[in-house]
Amino acid sequence: MSGANAPEILAAYEAVRSDKDDTNWLLISYALAVGDKLTLSSTGTGGLSELTTKLDPSQAQYAYVDARDKGDLEEGEIVVRLRKAGGADYNGGRG
Repeated sequence: MSGANAPEILAAYEAVRSDKDDTNWLLISYALAVGDKLTLSSTGTGGLSELTTKLDPSQAQYAYVDARDKGDLEEGEIVVRLRKAGGADYNGGRG
């Protein structure tokens, strides 16, 4: 995965983890239909319910959610790997 350490992705990750920022999720997608470059698709403050409105079943995506004290779940952090609809099972590669 290329681009996972892009400044905007790292900044969004730190914002989600920060107690001083209301951002509680981030969504990463592949930049192009072919290739392995990742890009930050979206961030938000509305928890899992907001994140689910941003998921695109035509893409393989990754999400990181901070559910601490947000009423979504018991306290914790969640990493989501979404494969595209009709895609092959993940086996370390892009779905």
